[in-house]
Amino acid sequence: MKQITDNELINELKQRLETGKNASVQTLYLTKQLNKVNKKLNESESLKSHFLSNIRNQIINPFASILALSSNILKLRADDRNRVNHMANLIHQEAFNLDFQLKNIFAAASLEAGESCPEPMYLDVNELIDEIVESFHQKAAQRDVNLIFKKSTDSNQKEGFYFFVDASKLRLIIFNLLDNAIKNSSAAGKIHIEATKKDDKLAVSVRDHGIGMAEHDISDIFDRFKRLDTSINSLHYGHGLGLAVVSALIDLLGGEIDVVSQKSVGSTFTITIPSSLTEAHTSKRISDEFLFENFSDSEEF
Repeated sequence: MKQITDNELINELKQRLETGKNASVQTLYLTKQLNKVNKKLNESESLKSHFLSNIRNQIINPFASILALSSNILKLRADDRNRVNHMANLIHQEAFNLDFQLKNIFAAASLEAGESCPEPMYLDVNELIDEIVESFHQKAAQRDVNLIFKKSTDSNQKEGFYFFVDASKLRLIIFNLLDNAIKNSSAAGKIHIEATKKDDKLAVSVRDHGIGMAEHDISDIFDRFKRLDTSINSLHYGHGLGLAVVSALIDLLGGEIDVVSQKSVGSTFTITIPSSLTEAHTSKRISDEFLFENFSDSEEF
């Protein structure tokens, strides 16, 4: 048997100690990473539970109001027309809100399942936005907000403003942008809506003069699990699904969204959509990462 010298023994011990040290450092690093992942998972579960709870309230509350108001109408005298009209208006508003929330939920489910794809058609953009503005007339009036739509004309058409785009998806996008603007507008404020066409692209902007937000918060508004202000007096209410749906639908249509905002001044949301969808856009599907893709990109929520 070969005899090991003292120097060889010392070197062997040094190597083993170094190997053990490296293993300890790596174990410590992996443990820290695992703790971070566990923290994110716990936070995401909590946020998702809060998100689902908010959605449940958005559905249950309008139903409860509709049932209560309908019951009260049935108890009124036949000649009490003024109260009937008032309650009928309230029922209409609750049904409108419920229908709007359900459309967002169904759109999100379709996007998550990868079942949503563009179905473009020629439509009169002015007519579409007119219908949307009229739909929000009562909601805007409740907040004393004036909706101003600046119509555009197509130089190639004698009248109307036609564009080749998916009508239902464009409608839901503008619905959400206008709803968001009304929610965040100051009383007696104005909201400006404008649609234009440039370089074969449709641009629709919605500008409010409301509470606005800081520049570093803009990227967070498209995360359905995050709210800029969770305090009880916050004006940023709702479950946050609307703008997330907007972002996903615009991506599906091959478009872009730009947000300019300043606190206490207001916000301007501008969407830009190409007139003809390429084969890549037509066949595109949003994966099941739609609901949870933001969790892996940030350290904190």
